[in-house]
Amino acid sequence: MTVDPTVLTVIVGMAAITAIARAIGFWLFARVAPSPRFEVALKSMTPAILIAVIVPEVAHGGLAAWLAGIATVIAAIVSRQLLSALIVGVVAVALLRVVIP
Repeated sequence: MTVDPTVLTVIVGMAAITAIARAIGFWLFARVAPSPRFEVALKSMTPAILIAVIVPEVAHGGLAAWLAGIATVIAAIVSRQLLSALIVGVVAVALLRVVIP
């Protein structure tokens, strides 16, 4: 297997930028206390980003993606846990794509 140097450079660069951004965040929050509204916004950011990434895929993914999306929404409502809803969604779409071509 060969690795393209450009791809490797991009991956290493993205990893470095991510690590630097996280380090700055830890450094900043160690020195400044965020307001309650800002904390709520941070806690809401992960589900919002996931929804922004997943919804277009479900919209164009066919019947299996639609059914998996519905299963994921039901799991999220019942469990109120993001991780369990994501697990249900991943398992559902994997199984449904085998059953429904």
